[in-house]
Amino acid sequence: MATEACAVCDTDVRIAGGIGDLWSFAFESTQGMTLELVDGSEFFLCFDCMERLPGDAEPTAADVERLQAEDGEAAVEKPADGEAAVEKPADDDATVEEPPDAPTE
Repeated sequence: MATEACAVCDTDVRIAGGIGDLWSFAFESTQGMTLELVDGSEFFLCFDCMERLPGDAEPTAADVERLQAEDGEAAVEKPADGEAAVEKPADDDATVEEPPDAPTE
């Protein structure tokens, strides 16, 4: 199975086909594609990010950069894969309670 990172959200996107799928018998579809925009720029985007491109005009590199900026702002708030979300105290004076000790046997 081959993957490529989306130029906007940086998610590893599955690319169907190829020798890897031949041996694993994976029959999943591709989850993105490379777009050549009207200004000559090329970007590999997942289908979710493609849907976020403007539909009222031909998309350009500026539109992709706008999506990257929006996604970058959201990534600051979002934990990385495999990490648990941690609530931060509202102010610096707030105390953090420790979980109760587990009973010992």
